[in-house]
Order: sequence, then C-alpha cells, then structure tokens
Amino acid sequence: MNPKQLQEFIIQKYQDEERTMVHFFIEWCREHQHNSHEVYQLAYPNQPENPIISELSAELNEQAPLHIPTDTLLEVLQVFGNDELAFVISELIAQAKQQ
Repeated sequence: MNPKQLQEFIIQKYQDEERTMVHFFIEWCREHQHNSHEVYQLAYPNQPENPIISELSAELNEQAPLHIPTDTLLEVLQVFGNDELAFVISELIAQAKQQ
C-alpha cells in the first residue's frame, strides 16, 4: 500500500467509525425520546446541523430501534472527542432522574 492509499484507508476507516458513533447517538436519542438534532445543538450551538445525523436519522427511522446503554454511548462519544455532547447527555440523564 503506497502512502496515498494508506492515507485514504485511514480516512475511510475514521469516517466509518464516526458514522457508527452517530448511529449510537441517534439510537440512544430515539430510545430516550430526544430529538438528536436538538441534543446536538445543545452541545454545539454554533455549529450548523450535522449532515450525518440527518442522513442516518432518515435511514434509521425505517428500522426497529436498537438499545444503546448510556455508558456505552458516553464512552464512544469521548473516544471521538465529543466531550460536550457527552456532557449534555449526562445532564439529560440527571434531569430525567430528578423527575
């Protein structure tokens, strides 16, 4: 594998794993009756709507929900450096426990 092919492979692998992370996030939001776009905006208010969330949401609405444990989601988000999103989800969980 030449350096250009290796670079393309690494980029593709990261993008695939990022899609998996977004998939987990959307599934968790569905299970907990949260709008994934709104939760994302709480974490990243200055960013535009995430196109991967839009794309995967449309695909996943046709499928049965998948159970994603909160701890698993938080770990995956943190691996990808989405600490702000992990914090917002932790806050949502704390609010739900208070109700």
